[in-house]
Amino acid sequence: MAINVLLFFVPNNYTLTAVQFARETQTNVQRIFYPLLFITQKIAIIFLQNKKEANASFNHS
Repeated sequence: MAINVLLFFVPNNYTLTAVQFARETQTNVQRIFYPLLFITQKIAIIFLQNKKEANASFNHS
């Protein structure tokens, strides 16, 4: 990571390291973001199902 940051400022390697840097950043973001997104989705689905059931039982009574 430190080597990439150093190379990042070398003009002739600029495009290569920019791509590497972007790829690494992307994989790091994916590693963190996708599990969070997945968990949030699951919670939202459970929440909506509970809300539907609550509304259904409320309407019946």
